[in-house]
Amino acid sequence: MKQVLRAVLVCLVVGAAVLVVWVVASRPDSPEPPRPLPDTAVMVHGRPTTCSELFG
Repeated sequence: MKQVLRAVLVCLVVGAAVLVVWVVASRPDSPEPPRPLPDTAVMVHGRPTTCSELFG
């Protein structure tokens, strides 16, 4: 019984270590800069409005 518990504990520890390594390795190195908004005019409430007017 002790051998089974030890085997389960070892599997859990190894699985947790693999998960941590996978999460750290899959993170991007640097965050991507925000994409610029296209400054096209669209009709909002009957008047032309650009993205920069809406979002600043």
